[in-house]
Amino acid sequence: MADYEKIYKETYVIKEGEGPGKVYMYLLVGSKRAALIDSGYGNLQLKDICSMVTNLPVNLLLTHGHFDHVGGVNEFDDLWISSQDKQLLIDTVGNVKGNIHDISDGQTFDLGGRTIKAILVPGHTKGCIAFLDMDNHVLFSGDFCCEADVLLNFPESESVEVYMDSLRKLIALGDSYDYNYPSHHSIPVGKETLRDIEICGNRILSGEYQPGECEMIGMTFKKMEYKDIAIIY
Repeated sequence: MADYEKIYKETYVIKEGEGPGKVYMYLLVGSKRAALIDSGYGNLQLKDICSMVTNLPVNLLLTHGHFDHVGGVNEFDDLWISSQDKQLLIDTVGNVKGNIHDISDGQTFDLGGRTIKAILVPGHTKGCIAFLDMDNHVLFSGDFCCEADVLLNFPESESVEVYMDSLRKLIALGDSYDYNYPSHHSIPVGKETLRDIEICGNRILSGEYQPGECEMIGMTFKKMEYKDIAIIY
């Protein structure tokens, strides 16, 4: 049985995987169409799951191009991703069967009775996108700001400086959302998580705090910790 549940008004979380690698996708239903944010590892029949919730057409909106977010893209005829992550998507999936549409910063998607706004937040990847459910004041932040480690250690990641600019952009929009649903770990997370990440990032930029080290993907990276979160870079 598919693991999905309603989290608020006509909005559902679909869960795939177990443990730290568990990933969340979000189905937002309007009166004219629905939007699915991300497509997981590709082990679920996402269109079937969506059809259990709605018979409306579903547009696939991608937060970024990593494998645990784009695995199910070939179930969909049309998908949207930032142009900065389009090549990452193609490199990850190989043959993308659907039509790839670029998402621009500030672009809106009218679902009928609810509007979803795309916010470009480079950092985890160069083309990371957060999505704002404007009518319900909810943010979907992908891998940008989970209540765990912020990963800036991939070849496609941006610098800590660029990430911090994006973080401040989301913090400045704080009056537009009450809750933040990321793609991993605890959901939802409060605005204080963004503030904690900001403090952690400022410690890196100040040069006054000594980072630790961690091993990932066969390499050694720096790791700055603060409370329950860390930035790996």
